Amino acid sequence: MQPLHSLTSTIQFARQANWCEMSTKGIGMFSLFRRNKKSTYPEKSSWSVLEGEQEGNPMVVRRNDSAAQLRGHAEYIHRMGIAVPLLNPDANGFPSSQEMNALDGIEDLLVGKLEAHRASLLVLVITTSAMREFIFYTKSPGQIEAAITKARQEFAEYEFDFYVEPDAEWDSYNDFAESS
Repeated sequence: MQPLHSLTSTIQFARQANWCEMSTKGIGMFSLFRRNKKSTYPEKSSWSVLEGEQEGNPMVVRRNDSAAQLRGHAEYIHRMGIAVPLLNPDANGFPSSQEMNALDGIEDLLVGKLEAHRASLLVLVITTSAMREFIFYTKSPGQIEAAITKARQEFAEYEFDFYVEPDAEWDSYNDFAESS
């Protein structure tokens, strides 16, 4: 399994990567950088897909553009990352179509557990180097262990590695928001 610190370093490479934004829904070019005075939890999420490279490996990032309206909120100051090594990656390190169903199920479980009562928000999904990482910002960092326990029970064939760290400035999210 690739060390988690190596995968999370993809965020540090975001500004250096050659990005190609594939789609943006409902967000203007500069609205990602405006600080929302109310910093409200989004009712619906609008996503963009970014393509780039990390250390010579192809990378696809799904970015929750709606998360920009929560950025700067005084309570959502912790970043949680959950890394899942792929079982059957293709030659580019991406999941097979068969594995996508399991990864979608993992994402649904994590979102269901961690976003309950608006405790957290999924902001980035990074796929590169035979790994998928789900990045949330949260006001309840203690809830991750219960979500990981449930994911390990329901998806026993997968390994789950995770971290929680302070990121009040949303640096990880901003790296990808500013790179588009």
